[in-house]
Amino acid sequence: MDANNLRAASSAYRPLAGRRIVVTRARAQAGGLAGRIEELGGEVIEFPTIEIQPPESFAALDAAIARIAEYDWLIFTSVNGVEQFLARFDRSGKSLAKIPGQAGCRHRPAHG
Repeated sequence: MDANNLRAASSAYRPLAGRRIVVTRARAQAGGLAGRIEELGGEVIEFPTIEIQPPESFAALDAAIARIAEYDWLIFTSVNGVEQFLARFDRSGKSLAKIPGQAGCRHRPAHG
């Protein structure tokens, strides 16, 4: 394969070549996306717009966890929220398997 054909074949797999892409995810979560963008030829600028921090107090969350079986729905708006909730839930000693009505829980397999 000559140099021109090699260059053409290489650029076909790098559709983001010459593009700068800003990744706004939290630093701990940006790596996978940034790596994929770079594989596709893009230049990544990491600019996290959020930082995941624990709350000043867990009192409200702990109270909600204590009454978890009373809730009909538990809806999260982000993966970060799910992960933080489950980390606290695990510390409570409760089991997700014992909570009724979990048919729609998509995160359950990793947390029994």
